[in-house]
Amino acid sequence: MAKNILENVVWNHLTHAPRAIEAVAGLRENAPRMRGAIVRGDLAAFPGELDRYMRLKRQIDPGSSPPMFDALARRWRRDLAAWCFAGAGGGGFMLLVANDARSAERLRADIARNPQHPRARAFDLEVDDIGVRCAVL
Repeated sequence: MAKNILENVVWNHLTHAPRAIEAVAGLRENAPRMRGAIVRGDLAAFPGELDRYMRLKRQIDPGSSPPMFDALARRWRRDLAAWCFAGAGGGGFMLLVANDARSAERLRADIARNPQHPRARAFDLEVDDIGVRCAVL
């Protein structure tokens, strides 16, 4: 699936598809706003920025989000502040931002009770406050 998504994204870029170009510009604006929300610990702003990120990714290639993820988001809508898929085509990961701690527990319990795949499970997320480090050996 990711191969087809990559082909669509590259084609949209090479042909200067207006919606794709607009979406890339939006992603450039969205990234620092999302980072700022994380750095400030702004739990009210972060879900909106994540939702915008998801919409912009879909604008570049509407087929980039597996329909199964949309179905899960609809199923969990009362507990979700925002969600998105990781990478192109999901990469097997879905980031869920719960409304609160009780919502997070309900989400974890539902994932454990009704896994979408035999190896599906919930992972806690932590933001590394140092960032990417690189060393030349």
